[in-house]
Amino acid sequence: MKLEPEEFVEERLARLESDVQHIQSDISDIKGHLLRVDGKIDALAKSTSEAHAALVQSISEVKLAISESRLALVKSTSDLKIWWLATLMAAIVGSIARALKWI
Repeated sequence: MKLEPEEFVEERLARLESDVQHIQSDISDIKGHLLRVDGKIDALAKSTSEAHAALVQSISEVKLAISESRLALVKSTSDLKIWWLATLMAAIVGSIARALKWI
């Protein structure tokens, strides 16, 4: 095993210490960026949640409006069927009255 001179070891140690300081500085920068990104993600999650709640509310309102429209349509269709049946019955009664020479 070959021993290196002491000045080379100290030089390499100084370079390693410098590299470690740069790594620590980079890690500190990364932590700062992560904190800012974390805040942005929280804000985005909150706005997304609010938008989802608003969307669910509007979908519920649309469903209610469709249901009410459907009920109104069913009622008007029922009324139309009754009028159609009454008109048909009047036509039949009129035809019978003519056939029996009541009119």
